[in-house]
Amino acid sequence: LEGHRATLRWSLLDLRPHVPEIQAKETRLMMRTAKADRQVVLDPETTELEVRDLDHDTQYEFRVRVHGVSGPGREAVVNCRTNSRCSAPVALSRLSATTTKVELSWEPPETLGNEKTGDKVQVSHEAIVRYEAMLKVDFPEGGKACAILDNDPADEAAGGNELPGRLCWWSPGSWHHGVGKSLVAQLGGLRPDVRYALHGFCAVNSMGPGLPSRILVFHTPPLAPVIRDIRIKQEKVIITIMLPGASRMDYDITVALKSKPDDVKSFEATAAVTRLEGRADEHELQLPFGKMALAEPDGSHLVRLRAKNAGGWSGWSAT
Repeated sequence: LEGHRATLRWSLLDLRPHVPEIQAKETRLMMRTAKADRQVVLDPETTELEVRDLDHDTQYEFRVRVHGVSGPGREAVVNCRTNSRCSAPVALSRLSATTTKVELSWEPPETLGNEKTGDKVQVSHEAIVRYEAMLKVDFPEGGKACAILDNDPADEAAGGNELPGRLCWWSPGSWHHGVGKSLVAQLGGLRPDVRYALHGFCAVNSMGPGLPSRILVFHTPPLAPVIRDIRIKQEKVIITIMLPGASRMDYDITVALKSKPDDVKSFEATAAVTRLEGRADEHELQLPFGKMALAEPDGSHLVRLRAKNAGGWSGWSAT
C-alpha cells in the first residue's frame, strides 16, 4: 500500500512440464469492502495490478481467480487496511506579526493515521508531508470584498468561503519546535492593516488532508505614520498624518523640546481623527496646546507618533 494505491501481484500455479497446459480465458479480481463489491476482468496473462483511489481507513479484501475453459480455478486472497487521515492540529494561534508576515504556532495532530494498521503493508511509514490552509481576507459583516490576495509562488507558507483566497502550505523544514509540543512557522506575503482568516488549517499525510483546525482570525499591524504637517489653531496642535485606515486606530504621540530631547511628554489619541475630504489616506490628530512644554523664542518641538490596531503597534514615524 502507498496512500490511496495498492499494488497486487500474483503468479499462476506451476504444474510442471508433464501436466497439460491449462487454457486460461480470463483473470477476475474481486475487491470487497464493508460498503461495496467491485469486480475487474483482466487478461489471463496479467499477474500485477495497481488499484487506485482507495478510501481512507477502510478494510479491503482482494480475491484473484483464473477462469479457464473448464471453469474457475482456486482463489488467492489477501486482506489489508488503508491508513486514516490525521486528526486536527491543536491550539492554532498567532504569536507575533509584522506588516507583511505573522508567526503561527500549533501542536501536531494527536492521531497520525497509522494507529490501526501499524504500517504493516505500507511501503513507507506514515508521516506528515505538509500542513496546508486557505488564507482569506476577513471582512466584517456587510463589508465590501476586494481581491487583495495575490498568489505568491515565492511564498512557501500556506494561504478559504466565497471570497478570493490563497492556498498556503508548510513543508518539513519550514517549521521549527517551539515551547512544549508546539510547532512554529511563518506566513508571509501579507499586507499592512488587514484582517485575515486562515481556513482549513490541517496536516496532510499519504491519505490526503486531515481534519481542519478552527478558523484563525488575525490582524496585521499598520505601517508607520508619515507626519505631513503640524500647525496650531485655537489652542490645539493639529497634526496631519498620512496612513491608510488611520481613523480606526489608537495613537501614541511623544513631544519634546529640541533643546531637551530627553524630557518627553506622551499623549494618547483614540479614534480622535478627522479624515480630510478628498484625501483618503490623510487624517488630522489634535493635541491640547496647554499641556505641551513651551519652547524658547527660537526653539522648536520634536514630535513623533505611532499607530495601533488589533494587530499591534506600528513603527515610529520620523521625528
